Amino acid sequence: MMLPHVTWQIVAYAALSLTLIRMVPVAIAMLGTGAQLPTVAFIGWFGPRDLASIVFALIALEKGIPDRQTLLTTVMLIILLSVFLHGLSSVPLVAAYSRWYAAHVADHPSASEAKPTIKSRLRHHPTATETEPEETEPEQTEPEQTEPETVQQRPWH
Repeated sequence: MMLPHVTWQIVAYAALSLTLIRMVPVAIAMLGTGAQLPTVAFIGWFGPRDLASIVFALIALEKGIPDRQTLLTTVMLIILLSVFLHGLSSVPLVAAYSRWYAAHVADHPSASEAKPTIKSRLRHHPTATETEPEETEPEQTEPEQTEPETVQQRPWH
């Protein structure tokens, strides 16, 4: 067997982790945003999860938890299923969401999904010295030529 430590309980948890356990918190977090169900479902399905699973597993393993094998097997199965299922579903679900979005925004131009992002996602805040323009010396330009350059043409024989 390729994954000898996989039990039905681990498979069930992995399936729940990829669906309800991930999508319900996303839906709760998006309450009050005005986002429609297709947007919430899309973000809940494709939202990041694998890196967080790895980080939390490493933290738990570093603390010396009992039954490490179950944790590693569960995290590994969740990541494998996530990559496989998201890879299979990405093209059809992105196409379906794109069609829904185009129709929804056309019918409801003031919808939450149609509004531009107001807050910058940039994490770096420039300091005062970075925002002030640099003082530069004026560039030295060569005087314009009054006579055009001649180009020698070579025969191709």
